[in-house]
Amino acid sequence: PENGATFFLTGATGFLGAYLAKDILDRKNTKLIAYIRGAKDLEFAKQRLIRSLKGYGLWQDSWTDRLSCVIGDLSKDRLGLDDASWKHVADTADVFIHNAAYVHWIARYEQMMRPNVLSTINAMKLCNEGKPKLFSFVSSTSTLDTDHYFNLSDAQTATGRGAVFESDDMMGSRTGLGTGYGQTKWVSEQLVREAGR
Repeated sequence: PENGATFFLTGATGFLGAYLAKDILDRKNTKLIAYIRGAKDLEFAKQRLIRSLKGYGLWQDSWTDRLSCVIGDLSKDRLGLDDASWKHVADTADVFIHNAAYVHWIARYEQMMRPNVLSTINAMKLCNEGKPKLFSFVSSTSTLDTDHYFNLSDAQTATGRGAVFESDDMMGSRTGLGTGYGQTKWVSEQLVREAGR
């Protein structure tokens, strides 16, 4: 959606999220509702996002009135949103981009399951309420970090063909992922694919 769409974006203060926010707000008449973790109030949340965008050299003052925030916690039910925020996003967002994740390279799957996998389930529940929404899930190359894909990549480089396609079923990394982060992103991706089917 180009004109007048309202986007709901998680993970907006990170590197990728900042560029997603810029891409959204660069479009005509779009609005952005940014999900901010753990802010003490909405004004603090908005200032945190603006500081982040300024830090990446992306901020434009003209965006101020098209930008709002909600505060949540990925590891909690309903993304940690209060009832009013949940209803507001459900009723107004046209597009949901779930980009936020707890990224940690040594934490176990069990420690990361709630903020990564549960948040994906809750994100899809939110899409199922209020007005219909397009849903985009931001995954990670960490879902491919197995010998299967390393060998596949080597073989494809030698033959000059492309590597892994979005349509691939990802079963080559059903086992062998060494990080809890990669495991949670793999499980989340499978849930999103199943919901899409």
